[in-house]
Amino acid sequence: MKTLTISVTEEQASLLEEAVAEGKFASDSEAVRAALTLWEKREAAKTEEVEWLRREYQAGLDSGTPVEIDFNELLAELNAEYEKRA
Repeated sequence: MKTLTISVTEEQASLLEEAVAEGKFASDSEAVRAALTLWEKREAAKTEEVEWLRREYQAGLDSGTPVEIDFNELLAELNAEYEKRA
């Protein structure tokens, strides 16, 4: 494992010390590794979401010519359908 020296705020240092003292992590390094793992997962999820949005956007473009819809009319139709099912 590579050793790095990092700077953190006083508040972040206190959080690390507290987490280790409470036994949540064995060391500051373990806590930082856990935080980096969460960051990696969040970044991967954001990338996946952007890719999904791009696919959905393209699917919308490929679906044909847009049709104007009256929102109130659509809502009335949906409510009527809901009432039939209830």
